[in-house]
Amino acid sequence: HFEAIVLDACRMASAEYLFQIDDFSDYILASSHNIYGGLYYDNFVQSLKKSSDTKYALSRLIDRSVERWSRYNTNEAMEMSLFDMKHSENTLSCISTCVEDFIRLRSSLSGDKQSLYNRMNGTSQTNNSPFYSEEGILYYINPTVTTSSNMAVESVDLVHLFRGFANTFDDTPLKTSLSKLEESLDKMVVKCRNINFPSDVGKPSIAVKWSFSDYFSKDYTR
Repeated sequence: HFEAIVLDACRMASAEYLFQIDDFSDYILASSHNIYGGLYYDNFVQSLKKSSDTKYALSRLIDRSVERWSRYNTNEAMEMSLFDMKHSENTLSCISTCVEDFIRLRSSLSGDKQSLYNRMNGTSQTNNSPFYSEEGILYYINPTVTTSSNMAVESVDLVHLFRGFANTFDDTPLKTSLSKLEESLDKMVVKCRNINFPSDVGKPSIAVKWSFSDYFSKDYTR
């Protein structure tokens, strides 16, 4: 068992990755979107020398890395978060409940509501910025995948995903499940910093591979 696992790569803070290794570490450092040129490890080593507090050292690693990224002349969106994995079991349970409510909602749609659902799935953009659907769902872009305007984006922020559908379709069970998920994520995401994100994004949560998951895609049939 490790004190910390640092995933120094883009788009690693997704449900598909985090919950495969949640039993192996107290903390995991990862990004639900992109990072730029790696993390600033010189500062990390210095922080560890000054203090045995791993959480503090990881928080400083986020601060210095994001500060360095902000000096690059780029509009690319970047983000890094610190996850306290003792809350992972409850968070995963909350995600599972939200998924069940989402699938129930998805399976009940027809007619105009079905068409609205299809429009909410997200389409590609030509840059690396996160973007919102009209319903306020935060999608993440992978430019190496989304080369056509008809292709779905690679991943989506879970909280924005469930909130967008719950509010759009006024679904009380999903709203209730989402509230519990947000409470758990507030405890699990102990530090988050981002640049070039929409100004009203407080802190991204955990991503899910939206376009590659049968549970979420518009082609899903129960």
